[in-house]
Amino acid sequence: YALGLKLLLFYFNCDLEETAVADAQVSWQVVAGNGSVTAGVFRPDVNDPSPYSVVVGVDTSNVNEWRWGLTIVAMPMLDIDTLVDYYSR
Repeated sequence: YALGLKLLLFYFNCDLEETAVADAQVSWQVVAGNGSVTAGVFRPDVNDPSPYSVVVGVDTSNVNEWRWGLTIVAMPMLDIDTLVDYYSR
């Protein structure tokens, strides 16, 4: 099975409150590396994963403003139990 990473897009409103963009209003795209994003879930290419992928999310709710976020996903993706085990040694 392929691990998936749920991505969320946030911005700060005029009151400096962190505000989530609804999943349906975010357009995700892998701009470097490989993998795919479907319904906000990033999945690496299991046959040929790149060492990292860069993913951009764009808020499509308002055509007069451009809100976006970028993240770098390092490979391999590890679950929290594996990370705790590695750092507990």
